[in-house]
Amino acid sequence: MRWILVTSCLLCSMLSVLEAGEVQQVKDPETGWIVYTMCAGKTCASVVPQAGCNVFSIVQDGRELLKKPKSLKELPGFMYGNPICYPTPNRVANAAFTFEGKTYQFPANNGKNFLHGLVHSAPWEYVGAEGTASETTLHCRIEFKEGTEWFKLFPFPHTLKLAINVKEGAVKFTYTVDNTAGTGPVPFGLAFHPWFLYQGSRANTFLEVPATHLFEVSDPTPTGLIPTGKLLDLQGNPHDLRTARTLDGFMIDDVFFGMKPEKTAVIDFREIKLKLSLPATADFANMVVYTPAEPWFCVENQTCSTDAHNLAARGLTKEANLIVVPKGQSHTGSAEFRITPY
Repeated sequence: MRWILVTSCLLCSMLSVLEAGEVQQVKDPETGWIVYTMCAGKTCASVVPQAGCNVFSIVQDGRELLKKPKSLKELPGFMYGNPICYPTPNRVANAAFTFEGKTYQFPANNGKNFLHGLVHSAPWEYVGAEGTASETTLHCRIEFKEGTEWFKLFPFPHTLKLAINVKEGAVKFTYTVDNTAGTGPVPFGLAFHPWFLYQGSRANTFLEVPATHLFEVSDPTPTGLIPTGKLLDLQGNPHDLRTARTLDGFMIDDVFFGMKPEKTAVIDFREIKLKLSLPATADFANMVVYTPAEPWFCVENQTCSTDAHNLAARGLTKEANLIVVPKGQSHTGSAEFRITPY
């Protein structure tokens, strides 16, 4: 592993000399945070554990795929890179949920609702890394324990672990909710929230999401978008993405249901002849698609529905897809960004 102090402008030029199996550490002079960079072939990924463990840059053959902040001090939050949304991805209605008869309250940050969980701005711990001639894996974790701000809001003792693996043409994220030393069940949802840059024109960017249903929402405004619990058939729905369609003029902010490991979402940047697929394990049954009138868009693998804890409390188990890890057990899943030039 290399330790280097350089300015951010030099980092990009150094990626070309970083070999597979190596992890380069760069100390950002402004924040003091360490940027860990891994490369394999023409694929490089950079992550800052101290800023939410956010993989804020993925470079393929010299081309940046993610929306990056101008300064790393802007990285904490959920507006850049690939923030991790946990344990309540997307919106929580009225910033509160009930589990096993007890209500848990969050600070509202999206109108009256709470948005995107607790770990995207928290300092994670770097655990270590290993590599071979063809790939590199970096390990980080965050503990929900007494004395942390995130535990005050989600007081379930456990550890969230993340392994980031980089191979040629692929960046894979494997998470583990470790409740082996816990005191009770841990109810959670997790999402990866990549901010993808358009590669070429929007008209030549096509998206396919092979879901089975779309969630109905009671309020379509940005501070609404809370699901009613009803699943809508995609046949005839104007937001149907089961067949690839251009994103030109297609603007939505919706949660899809019924994703399967054998049917992955695919982004096709036809102008530069590059496909980006998002395969995931079976626990990622949902996908959020957000395509505003901006030079970026979001296609998010998500394990649960929006407001999953509250839907589950209403008895809508299938629709919520809330994962509950029993005391003494762990749960593991993964999602991947697979990059294929053609």
